[in-house]
Order: sequence, then structure tokens, then C-alpha cells
Amino acid sequence: MNRLRDKLPELLLEALSVVFAVIVALGVDEWWEDRENLEMAGRALDAIVVEVQDNRNELLEARDDNQALLERAARVASADTVGEDLTLGYQYALLSEAGWETARVTQATHFMPMPTVQRITQVYAMQQLFQTSQDQVLGVILSESPSDPASALQLAKRLVTPLSIAQGLEETLVMSYDSLLVHLGRDE
Repeated sequence: MNRLRDKLPELLLEALSVVFAVIVALGVDEWWEDRENLEMAGRALDAIVVEVQDNRNELLEARDDNQALLERAARVASADTVGEDLTLGYQYALLSEAGWETARVTQATHFMPMPTVQRITQVYAMQQLFQTSQDQVLGVILSESPSDPASALQLAKRLVTPLSIAQGLEETLVMSYDSLLVHLGRDE
């Protein structure tokens, strides 16, 4: 028993050393995991920035043609006769959300600042709304055949409103993209 008493301080010191080593190891492990999570969030943000820039460029490429189509359709509809060609060259913008979906699925969003996640969510919600409006325009175009003048006139009248809405949403979406890029410090 005496021997145990003599060894007790040494055993306590050894136990404390082991406990301290375990705590340090857990702290290092947590630090390493936090570092990896922040790196993952940074890579996800980089992918989102590239995606937003690409989507913005896609919208801008289609804007002029779609605005010209809207103007032609409005002229035909207001004239109430088909006096000009109503060529239906609607430019459907193919917008990606793969970067955002990947960030959500990998849970990288958990390691991004909340205001940033909120802004990104709002931009992609606006993008979804725009895509729905594009689908409506395409539905109108596909529902009619502008081969005869009466059908072309009907098509022009039915096309003006959804095309106007899509064009307005497109402008709002471009501004949303720009605002997000500025927020992320990645504006062009």
C-alpha cells in the first residue's frame, strides 16, 4: 500500500498527461476539420461565382434577340393585322444551378456566412422564377402555328404579356446576379 502511495503522484501526473494529450489531439482534429470545412465552403463559393457569371452572360446574349421579338409581337398585336414577319426566334437561356445544388448537397452552405447563403438563395429563387416565365413563353410559341396570318396575329397577342414578364424578370435577375457578385467581392 505504501508503494502505491509513493507512486500516486507519478500516476496522477501520467494520467493528466494522457488526458491533456487527448484534449490537444481532439482540439487539433477539430481545428483540422474546421479548416477543411471552410476550404470546402470557399470552393463552393468559387463554383457559384463562376456559375452566376456564366448564367449572367447567357442572359445577356439572349436579351437583344428576345427584346426584338417582344417589339415585333407588340407591333403586330397593336396593328391588329399581320404586316410584318413574326419570326419566332426566342432565345431560351439555359441557366445552371449545379454549383448551388452541389453546395447544398455537400452541406458547404453550413460553413458560409448566413447573409451570403440568404443572398445566394434569393438569387436562385429569382432564377427559378425567370425559368418558369421562359417556359410560359415557350408554351405560347409551341401552342400556335404562325403559318397563316390569323394564327400569327393570335400568337402575337398571346405572346406579348408572357414575353414582357420574362424580359422584366430577366432584367431583375441580371441585377440580382450583379448584386451577388459585388457582395461576394467578385464583380467583373
